[in-house]
Amino acid sequence: MATRGLSTAADGSGDSEEIIAAAPGRSNTLSPEGKWLIGEGDGAATSPDIVYAQLDAGDVQLKTYLRADWHEEDGEVSSDGRWLAYQTNEGGTHANYIRSFPEPGPVVRLSDANQGPLWTPTGDAVFYVRNDVMVRRDVRRGEAVELGEETELFQVPDMRGSTQYRNYDIHPDGDRFLFVSNGNFDEEPVTAFHGIGPVVIVANWFEELKQRMGEGR
Repeated sequence: MATRGLSTAADGSGDSEEIIAAAPGRSNTLSPEGKWLIGEGDGAATSPDIVYAQLDAGDVQLKTYLRADWHEEDGEVSSDGRWLAYQTNEGGTHANYIRSFPEPGPVVRLSDANQGPLWTPTGDAVFYVRNDVMVRRDVRRGEAVELGEETELFQVPDMRGSTQYRNYDIHPDGDRFLFVSNGNFDEEPVTAFHGIGPVVIVANWFEELKQRMGEGR
């Protein structure tokens, strides 16, 4: 059964507005400027496949970005709207790739990874999790993508593992991450590499947010 794509004000005010009648089945994300909706269609035999819709097109229609005999998922558009980072299990190993958007061109392989990719807010690098370590890979964008230095940042806390959903996100300032924990959180210091520390972890952040908004009383 098709789902509906809705838009709602972040503060909860007003009514929800339907932006697309048949929304992708999983992992809907918006491009940074809000022009593109990226999702994973789950109706094909090769599902999931990456699908997208242009939200400022008037008559919004879903289109297929990638369809292959393996899974393609966790699509994320760069800040300039020209590149898509995503994960696939092509060849039997989960790995992250970059290719042009909205027309898929030649592909650039980032790395093996057990979580999907995430662009930095400025689009100059991509984050991914490999062997429980957060990794940053510098990316130079132009007419083509050139990969730069890869840096291991810190040991990821007890994050809920999934190759189907990216269980972390980054703050717009590019300096803070949000993780979905398994519930077995240990407040021991997190191992940081390359002198980027200290890494500070705040548990049960959502409960703190509700209290600050006056909903936790």
